[in-house]
Amino acid sequence: MRLPFRNSLFWVAVAILMFLACASIASWWARRPEQLFRRIVAEPIPSSVKIQRVDYVPRREWRAFLHIQLSPADFELLRTVKAYRHLDGDSYENFLRSTYQQFKTMLPPESALAGYDVFEAFDDPSGGTFSYFIVNKTRSEGFIIALRL
Repeated sequence: MRLPFRNSLFWVAVAILMFLACASIASWWARRPEQLFRRIVAEPIPSSVKIQRVDYVPRREWRAFLHIQLSPADFELLRTVKAYRHLDGDSYENFLRSTYQQFKTMLPPESALAGYDVFEAFDDPSGGTFSYFIVNKTRSEGFIIALRL
């Protein structure tokens, strides 16, 4: 009678299962809301920031969505850390036609967007990574969308 652990196929199966378990844990860790915020927006996370909702699609062309509550002072900090620029005119219209349409179920209705300002930052223009920061006029609620195309 042969014991299963003497079979080399058994050890290959064990190694594959261990690899898959480690990959699953690493994937879960990277998708935690705090980890996503640190990776996409800023490290460390400002004290007033409270993450309300996260949506992350990890692929080669990934996208991330964060809904946050924050203080006006922390908004200014985040705006300068990422060098967000205010969108208006054609840039704002392009945002409404493209990115807003992809995320409209998670964002305020288009009719309510008058109460929000939209900012844009290019994290890695050569790699196609950019983000939008949609924030209300009181600077207490925001939505961050990051895209890699």
